[in-house]
Amino acid sequence: MQYGQVDLDGLVGQRDIVQLSAPQAPPFVGVCALAPDDTLQLADRARQDIYVLSGTLIEGGRTHSTGSFLGRGHAVTLRAGPSGAIVFMYRDHVARTSGHETLHPNELAWHEGAVAGMTVAPLSKTHHRLALVGWRPGTRAPAHSHPHGEEVFVLRGELRDEKGAYPSGSWLRFRPGSGHAPYAEQSTLILLRNGHLSTRPAITPASPQPL
Repeated sequence: MQYGQVDLDGLVGQRDIVQLSAPQAPPFVGVCALAPDDTLQLADRARQDIYVLSGTLIEGGRTHSTGSFLGRGHAVTLRAGPSGAIVFMYRDHVARTSGHETLHPNELAWHEGAVAGMTVAPLSKTHHRLALVGWRPGTRAPAHSHPHGEEVFVLRGELRDEKGAYPSGSWLRFRPGSGHAPYAEQSTLILLRNGHLSTRPAITPASPQPL
């Protein structure tokens, strides 16, 4: 398992990039902090998923508020709003099949999950699955494995498993074949991605270019 941690509160009002994934182990995962009116240039010919953790992003004449999801497969320039922005970013130069997807918080379709106490809001099913998953206090998932890999970013609360506790700002990457038995003792919200690691080439691609 790969693990990374970022202090989200410490990034407010700054211009910074915190890379959570190891440079030699793509796809790229990180958190980007933008000061007011700073720009974020997305790359061409790559799958890029953006989740707005705080603040706003402006794309052309459209504003994306906190909790918005953007999936882009082409070059585009995003600009931080007057209060700046902090975004979670996933970029994959292997999985280039990404459409133009946008979901704002009021457009999310929440439903009950397979585990009691869990709610799910799908964000994307292009190439692999990405979703928001809410955990009510006391929710426990049975022990399970991840045949195609999985990634978790804790947005709020704290996720736990048999190996430890992962507070807000924690990122975990489970390689294909690994597993755990996660649970939550407090209200928790995570960003969950799975099915994207088993199709990667045997040769590790070059490290992604800086944002």
